[in-house]
Amino acid sequence: MKIAVLMTCYNRVETTLACLRALHVAAERVPGLDLRVFLVDDGSPDATGVRVMEAFPDVTVVAGSGSLFWCKGMNLAWRMALRAGADWDAFLWLNDDVILDADALGGIVGDAESTEWAGAVVGAFLDGRGKMTYGVLENWRWIEPTGRPRETPGDISGNLVLVPKSVCD
Repeated sequence: MKIAVLMTCYNRVETTLACLRALHVAAERVPGLDLRVFLVDDGSPDATGVRVMEAFPDVTVVAGSGSLFWCKGMNLAWRMALRAGADWDAFLWLNDDVILDADALGGIVGDAESTEWAGAVVGAFLDGRGKMTYGVLENWRWIEPTGRPRETPGDISGNLVLVPKSVCD
């Protein structure tokens, strides 16, 4: 599976680098997974984008205007991925403060491949005490993960979302 990872950041270099390190570890555990990261640095005073390019030369980094914030930054990252001309199977929204478990990508890709995958696959997040912090909300309550994919209407957090090419198209 060929996936464009879409990220945006602002002024949290160590957090962003930790996110990218965890992403690379998780990607190595999924056979045949081909990732390319597109990161928008929206004018970070701490030079997050420069530090990312030094540590991860394979990451495509573009400078934002400083007024993009998360939504417009992610939109720009998505447009960068589309302009790259690759035939992506999916697009992965990844918030730069997420530290993926080593099996996270295998889980979300596996869920996508085991279903008809008509929509996005959303990752769920637990804090250090096992309490839900992000995922899918239904009637203002977090929907607890069951270990198997299921169709769920609701509001999603955009911290880890795998969007198929068909939805993008």
